[in-house]
Amino acid sequence: MLAGAGILIWKNSYQQSAFQNKVNQAQTKLTAQQGEVTVELAGYAFKPDIIKVKKGTKVTWINHDNSTHTVTSDQGSDINSQPLKQGDQYQKVFDTPGIYRYHCEPHPNMIAAVIVEE
Repeated sequence: MLAGAGILIWKNSYQQSAFQNKVNQAQTKLTAQQGEVTVELAGYAFKPDIIKVKKGTKVTWINHDNSTHTVTSDQGSDINSQPLKQGDQYQKVFDTPGIYRYHCEPHPNMIAAVIVEE
């Protein structure tokens, strides 16, 4: 079982590194949206997995899966939904520029980010 755990840790570390590269590229390639933006939880993924928004934008996450998901900050508690059942929503207004990485607690391979700019 320990060997399997080591592979899972390596895979997660590799996935996180690859995703960080994707976030870095998105900072220059994506155009910042404003007003209201929706992220869907569907097929055990956040769609889109990276969004770029202007400060003051409201982001709404909607769970379309049969499984319960969360929207949870990788660090801190900036993003912290209750468990979302199918059809449930979670909203947050982003007032501070930065990169907010998050994941689903029950499904840690579901990772995403919000890039907030002035």
